[in-house]
Amino acid sequence: MRIKPLTSLYARYATRNRALRERFFAELPPGAEAESVYAPIHKDGQAYQVIRLQHLWGEFCRELLVRSAVGGSRTRTGQTLPRATEMRHIANIRRALSLKEFGGPGKNWENPVFAIRQAELLGVVNRANIDLGLGSASEELENIKCVRNYLTHPNDRTNREYGQMVKELGFETLPPGQFLAQRLVGGDTVLEYWLSTLNRAAWTAIA
Repeated sequence: MRIKPLTSLYARYATRNRALRERFFAELPPGAEAESVYAPIHKDGQAYQVIRLQHLWGEFCRELLVRSAVGGSRTRTGQTLPRATEMRHIANIRRALSLKEFGGPGKNWENPVFAIRQAELLGVVNRANIDLGLGSASEELENIKCVRNYLTHPNDRTNREYGQMVKELGFETLPPGQFLAQRLVGGDTVLEYWLSTLNRAAWTAIA
């Protein structure tokens, strides 16, 4: 059986995050047309990077759980994972992944509580590291979800929750694109801080 390092899963995730950051900070070429036509599109695109970020994180969590359950992957610290205790046959995981909560419209892989619960149900041997890693980013993921909901489900509730979250982080209420570009105490922008936090969480989860 070919051993697959979980570091390759992390590398793919980190590379896609880096591309997301580059798109966010990309500058428009000079010119009146760029300013009048493309600038508003660019600002909208900056805001919607949050949706992309949440999606990438959910994909990482799902793939980590699948690889951990199937077995044959090597953790960052050198442990080769056996097949999970509840996945003695490959048909078991196929059936599990066909359930709505695993693969359908109701999936919540970006939610650490959900993903950690699946690790427990599947009986993966690296559950402690998955718990430690994914759980370490819970606060940031709640904030990311708040921005995402504000963008995709605009209503009084999501507007109120977004405004409250921004104020709790010490800023005046701003459009999402501008909010993500605000500098925190350490010098990173909000988006950069979220990206680095999720990268660290992913790195811990594959240990």
